[in-house]
Amino acid sequence: MYKKLSRRDFLRMSALTAAGAALAGCACPPAPETPGAATAKPTAEPTTKPGEPTKVPPTEVPVLSVAERLTAIGFLPGAPDHAKGWETTLPLVKTPPDAEPVVVKGSKRVEVGDELVNDETETSPFWQISMELFNIDWQVAWTATAEDMSTKYNLAMASGELPDWMEEPPLDVYVNMLDADLLEDITDAFDAAADPTWMKAPLDNYLDGNAAWSYAKVNGRIMGFPMAERAANNAKLLFVRQDWLDKVGMDIPETLDDVKAVALAFKDAKLGAGDTTLGLNLSKSIGRGASWGGGGWFASADTITGAFGVQSAMWLKNGAGGLVQGDILPEMKDALLLLREWYADGVIPDDFFTIGDGDAMGRSGGNLAGMHFAPAWGARWPIEDSLTNDPEAVWVWGRIPTGPGGKRGSVGEMPYWVVNGFRKGFEHADRVIECFSWWAELWEDPSKRFHGWEGYAIGDSSTGFAWDGDTIVSPPDPPAGRPGFGVHFMRGGTYMNTYAMADSFAAIESWKDIPEGERDAMQQYLLEDPTGTISEYRRAYVFTTGHESEDNIFNEYLGLPTAGMQAYQTTLDGLRDGAFYGIITGDMAPEAFEDFVEQWKQLGGDQITQEVNDWYKNR
Repeated sequence: MYKKLSRRDFLRMSALTAAGAALAGCACPPAPETPGAATAKPTAEPTTKPGEPTKVPPTEVPVLSVAERLTAIGFLPGAPDHAKGWETTLPLVKTPPDAEPVVVKGSKRVEVGDELVNDETETSPFWQISMELFNIDWQVAWTATAEDMSTKYNLAMASGELPDWMEEPPLDVYVNMLDADLLEDITDAFDAAADPTWMKAPLDNYLDGNAAWSYAKVNGRIMGFPMAERAANNAKLLFVRQDWLDKVGMDIPETLDDVKAVALAFKDAKLGAGDTTLGLNLSKSIGRGASWGGGGWFASADTITGAFGVQSAMWLKNGAGGLVQGDILPEMKDALLLLREWYADGVIPDDFFTIGDGDAMGRSGGNLAGMHFAPAWGARWPIEDSLTNDPEAVWVWGRIPTGPGGKRGSVGEMPYWVVNGFRKGFEHADRVIECFSWWAELWEDPSKRFHGWEGYAIGDSSTGFAWDGDTIVSPPDPPAGRPGFGVHFMRGGTYMNTYAMADSFAAIESWKDIPEGERDAMQQYLLEDPTGTISEYRRAYVFTTGHESEDNIFNEYLGLPTAGMQAYQTTLDGLRDGAFYGIITGDMAPEAFEDFVEQWKQLGGDQITQEVNDWYKNR
């Protein structure tokens, strides 16, 4: 162990060393320039009169590079001195080392079981690096669970004691803050301090360029700080047992008709474990609405309705400059009638309407099913369980199938949903934004080779490592919670570039081109994959993000719940559930769809439609 030096201690020691050299009369050549470091200009040549002692000019201490400063405080990421190590390339810092210190008090979301996040200020890289490079002293104003967040913010507004930085205020609270003029307009600060590549470009270029700013911009002014989940988080692929395909002599399905044919072939061959074979595993989730089991992340039917161009519970463009609810479109009836046919023919489980997403995962992991729809992470879960239960199992994935008109469509989830804010009157938003930009570039640029710090993980073991000889192993489990503020330190994690994980996955896969003997220890560690499922997950996720705009259908309504939604949505959801399940199982005639549409409109749907379209025209 060694004592960590502060930057000031490091500079003081350098100055004392230089002064000692000067007193000894040593010649002191100019310090060589260090990449990323600013070096003081030499003084003018000394002038002396005959008979006077030679005047030695004062030696100016060079400004340390970012790497030297982090080394001095003991928080340099990477492992540059290890034989099998790597070097982390650090972003540049614009804040001068002698900038006036700034105290920033922030609210912090925690969950039950989290340790107090402010207990780690001395050992947290976030706190120490943010202080060293940006002279920001982050302090926790208060903490709250997600359930208590609204109450805490409302109390803070009432008392006039809002934090400087406000993490994850619920959207209704955010709107109240806007109405009460309690938020700082950070447009100028963002324009000046946000990195063009690592902050501005991801926000301005995602999909139509407006999605990231849906809540954060108000009348063209930036009133909130948007952050993102990863793109295509629940965008689906079709997963199929290749060994079962080989047994029935068929290929991976490309159309809905192919899905039906393969599912029935699997059932006829009785390939499932025990006495059960499910051709196409399906859960009760039709989409990502509040009902339908509240799921939509595994074995859901959104890829089937999407093949007809519709998604349940979503507002879609109506072709006339407005929005219409997908549940009431004729294309939804077409999708329901296909599911009705599949249910009658045994393509899907006869009890699907009772099965949640988690239970459906268990069926595929238990090798009862030959096909299911799942996001890219489905390449690992529940496939790893399937391989444990049957080492001979072989799974492959493919693009979601097309429908009768050649369309395909999975649920497209808008990743920009978190809006953070600064209190009105906060004067240092530019400094905080520059700090966040630095972390975003470090974290999201794969070429930087940031893999955390030795022996320390932030929030999870994906950002830390330990050595076992020349081999990398995971560090000890970190405390629950995120010991820091901003882009990557929020509870649950977030990004600026919603494609950051896809970029990282692609970079890791590219390391396979490096001969094994030439890989560093981290490359070896991240490429370890005995079952092949980790690599397949990376490949699948890169694929889904690469096809996000083509293969996903997005909700066009991004506003807050309207008055009509608050009054009628629960009733309308129940009405839909009963009609859709009844039509699929055959308990209701196909004509029940038209009855549902009429009731939906009368029971509040028309009012909600008007409210949604008013928002859409004035967004």
